[in-house]
Formats: sequence, structure tokens, C-alpha cells
Amino acid sequence: VLRLYEEVAKQVHCPLGVYNNPATTGVDISANLYMKIQEVCTIAVTKDGAGDITRISELKSLGNKNMSYLCGTESQSLPSLMMGADGCCNAINSVIPNLIIRIYHSVRSGDTMSALKIFENLQPLYRFIRTYGVVRTTKSIADLLGRSFGPHRSPLKKLNFDTVTALRQIVNDIE
Repeated sequence: VLRLYEEVAKQVHCPLGVYNNPATTGVDISANLYMKIQEVCTIAVTKDGAGDITRISELKSLGNKNMSYLCGTESQSLPSLMMGADGCCNAINSVIPNLIIRIYHSVRSGDTMSALKIFENLQPLYRFIRTYGVVRTTKSIADLLGRSFGPHRSPLKKLNFDTVTALRQIVNDIE
């Protein structure tokens, strides 16, 4: 991973973004690896989907204060914001942005109880995501809202009618 960033830094002379997605890549970029990457190039932002809520404070304690930290795990949005994340960059935000924006503003204004109420209201959706996956869930909600995100790529398949009906009810209940 470090060699990749060394090579990119030789070719690109601007700050970079890091996307830590261990579920897809099989590699988790630890706080120490982030710091090593910072030695070979400037990281402006990271979207961290590792689901490790302690990573934010660990990075900040190591002195990486110039990098914006975006939570990349839907169900970690509130805890990440409360731990100091700069924002959330989750697939589900593209179909239900207002709720995440309300959580963000509530945390930033110190109204953690309002943020917690919204977050708790999202739990059925997060359970659904854990069962059916974020891509299938997000695409299905987009379809329900009349905003197609295109076909599912193999090997993913569309959710069946009964599952979409259950998802529709969850979406109706949270909005």
C-alpha cells in the first residue's frame, strides 16, 4: 500500500484522498500506515470504512491534524462525528441525505440528544443494510424514490419484491 502512494505521489503533485475499505480490498490502513503514507505524500482527506471508531482519535493523537476524516461506515456515523470526524461519506447518504445532515448539525451544535434520536430512528435501516448489503439497499431506495442508480453489477442481484416492500416500510417510517 505504501508503495502505491509513493508511486502516485511521484506522478501527482497535489494532496491525495485515501479510501480505507478493508472489506473490499482486504487491507486495513492502520493509523501507523496513515502516518507512513503522510511521509511520502500529503493526505487531505480519508474516507475510512474500517468501522474502527477509535481510529479518529488515534490519528489525531499521532499528529495528523491536517487530514479531514470522513466516516465511511453508515452505522458508525453518529459515534464517529462525536469522536471528531469531519463528516460522513456513506452510500446511504445519497438517498437519505437530510437525516445525516441533521445528525451532523445536531452534533456540531452540541445537541447530542437530537442526534441520538435520529440515529436511533435509523437503526432498522442499518440492520437491513447489515443483512442485505449497502449497495443493494442504496440502489433499492434510489429506485423507490424514482432515482435509479443503474443496474446491479454481478454478482449482486436486485432485492426481491417482498424484501423491497419491507425496505419501503422502513424508509417510510424513518422519514
